Amino acid sequence: MIKLIATDLDGTLFDPKGELSNEIFPIVRRLAARGVLFAVASGRQYANLEKIFQPVKDEIVFIAENGALVRYRGERLHFCPLQKNKVVQTLSIVRKTEGCYPILCGENVAYIEDTVEPFFTRTTTPYSSYQLVSSLDEVVKDVPCCKISVFSTQSAEKQAFPALKKALSGVKLTLSGAHWCDVSHVNAHKGEAIKKIQTLFSLSREESLAFGDHMN
Repeated sequence: MIKLIATDLDGTLFDPKGELSNEIFPIVRRLAARGVLFAVASGRQYANLEKIFQPVKDEIVFIAENGALVRYRGERLHFCPLQKNKVVQTLSIVRKTEGCYPILCGENVAYIEDTVEPFFTRTTTPYSSYQLVSSLDEVVKDVPCCKISVFSTQSAEKQAFPALKKALSGVKLTLSGAHWCDVSHVNAHKGEAIKKIQTLFSLSREESLAFGDHMN
């Protein structure tokens, strides 16, 4: 019997316009009534996911920040932050790369230090919880970082990604869109997050079902 259903959002559960059908909410409630855990897995921040699924937020396991953070009913079940020295190194590289701007993704808040467009609008739209600071260096001292998202004005594949790949090691570097790439801990990914959920809820691989926009 299936006891865990995990699904990606963009390109999977969301429609082509990037919107969520209201039909999903009664489905989640019916699954919960049958003892089936429903998990959403995304590169989005937890605050944004909670806002999207507000009507059923207490019935969902949230796998946020590409697997670096897992929460259920407000409780943190799993957290895999990026090492502080890697955060500092990444920020240094990004600042030296023309046309690139960083977002430091904390557990509850995303931090930015630039208001240049179109970066600012591209950031404030998907990040429901963000804070503009004078320097991300001050944030790094006190705030564990789930990941660093980097915006490239022209092309992530031609700007941020090659610059980071050349100078940065010991991290997971992912192209996440035409203008975006992410820097995360090497062990921070959705698969590891699901394994953690399986362990915590005593679920087997055979009792789990996952949907995504790539090979399942």
